[in-house]
Amino acid sequence: MDLRQLEMFRAVAEHARRRGAALTKVLLVETWNGANRTLLESVLQEEGRTPFSVALCHRGGHLNSPLLTSNLAGVRIPAAHIHADTEACCGIHEAGKLLIARADNGIGALALNLERLLSALPGIRVYVPHLGWPMRDGKEDPEWRSAFRNLASSSSITFGISAISAFSALPFPHEDVAKLARWAIPQLSPGRIVIGSDYPLVEKSRYEHYLSLARDWIVAIYPDWTCPFEELKV
Repeated sequence: MDLRQLEMFRAVAEHARRRGAALTKVLLVETWNGANRTLLESVLQEEGRTPFSVALCHRGGHLNSPLLTSNLAGVRIPAAHIHADTEACCGIHEAGKLLIARADNGIGALALNLERLLSALPGIRVYVPHLGWPMRDGKEDPEWRSAFRNLASSSSITFGISAISAFSALPFPHEDVAKLARWAIPQLSPGRIVIGSDYPLVEKSRYEHYLSLARDWIVAIYPDWTCPFEELKV
């Protein structure tokens, strides 16, 4: 996606907000293949008020200065590095950034590493997207509920409802994922729930529909919920 397409995305986001998707602040996340890195670095250079914040990937090694810049909101890091790369996690925490978890092998391994991390760095802010990856091989991950419940007990972890269609075997409105979301949402306080579309990796033409769908699931339980940010990939 180039800058011209980003401007088109701004217009789509504004339309979604007006349609009730509750869009207030958008976290743009680097894809793991790095295809959108250049675009996101250009967003980091923007001056003035913008609805966009940026999170870049850390793929191991030294945590370099672009990942600690004051304009950066978060750093995306895979589960294995959460456990092995203590220096990077400490750097993210000390810089006051949001650690965005990436599950490489399901939520079980991720939860174990996050629990170790939180024991070593109490208070580090963590974002777990995609409802914690509830499905594996087309079925509910047997570790998901216990892992989700354990992670939900930490007040420094925020969960996102995103990539809904990627975990569903049913057409929109994805009642199979809806059932999982209805179980998960009450495990969290409303201020620790965000929504996202995983746009444009999935749901390419239904951005606002998916934000509204996730929002409807949440407000059915927390009628006064407002989204602290929304997570997207561009």
